[in-house]
Amino acid sequence: MVEIINSNGRGKLFHVDGYLYYKHSENKGRFYWCCRKKCESSVRAITSNSGQNILIHKGPQNSKHNHTPNLEEVYALKIMTDIKRKASEHPEAPPAQILRTELQQYQLEF
Repeated sequence: MVEIINSNGRGKLFHVDGYLYYKHSENKGRFYWCCRKKCESSVRAITSNSGQNILIHKGPQNSKHNHTPNLEEVYALKIMTDIKRKASEHPEAPPAQILRTELQQYQLEF
């Protein structure tokens, strides 16, 4: 799976098969990403957007991480981001209701 996660407070993150990358820089429509575990891995990726598609010009498939992928971390980040987004969109809603609604949605996916 390849996706861009708009993380609140962390900017954009690039997710590829359980590995997370932070956006290092951007130049002429290309995004340069570094593995989030940079002290453990020096893997980088280069992407660009073509409409709704993410084009990988240089990516993790060409390099080896020296750590295992962590899908649980990715799911937790996505859940947390969705809950924060929903809370900011609906400040009148009780926090417990937002948590209940969002967590029920994710329980169906696991």
